[in-house]
Amino acid sequence: MDNVIKLNLKLLQDLHRSWGSSATPNEPITIKLPEFINLVQASGVITESFGAKEIGPLFNLSMMTSVDEIF
Repeated sequence: MDNVIKLNLKLLQDLHRSWGSSATPNEPITIKLPEFINLVQASGVITESFGAKEIGPLFNLSMMTSVDEIF
């Protein structure tokens, strides 16, 4: 996975800048669910076996998890 990301880093950064947004200029650019849905739909990967219902769970699985070390 590391090699695939390194080989496609420029493309991934361009996609992130193109489809992401930030609330203020000082905040980092993020891609929210509506933007992610538009990105996937614009990519043309929606087929009979991969429908629009798959996008939400895919977005949730892509989120970085954090462990609550106190509780």
